[in-house]
Amino acid sequence: MAKMEDGLLHTACGTPNYVAPEVLKDKGYDGTSSDIWSCGVILFVLMAGYLPFDEPSLIGLYKKIWEASFSCPSWFSSGARNLIKLILDPNLLTRITIPEILQDEWFKKGYKPPKFEQDENVNLDNNILYLTWL
Repeated sequence: MAKMEDGLLHTACGTPNYVAPEVLKDKGYDGTSSDIWSCGVILFVLMAGYLPFDEPSLIGLYKKIWEASFSCPSWFSSGARNLIKLILDPNLLTRITIPEILQDEWFKKGYKPPKFEQDENVNLDNNILYLTWL
């Protein structure tokens, strides 16, 4: 579990290939931004079939992550390529946010919001959650 101090997380955790550059700085990081980065790596892997950042040495791997040194395969559409580049942006000030991802044209293409079934009833009582099935 990452430790929170001064509003930032200070424990580096996770699989090295998925770690965001700000986690490598060891000066504290925002968990949401680093999670967006990791989700970008996952999206890349699902679409490409391989990792965007992969090196035999940990130092070489971290250098690639720090510089966001990767290239998208030719079969990525321009929309997918653009979104992944915005997600895997090493600059926290310009990295895309969740609300911006949700508005991205490539992301929204063919998106159907989930439909929740109405067959469960959730009651909150005295901070205790009871789940009853109808």
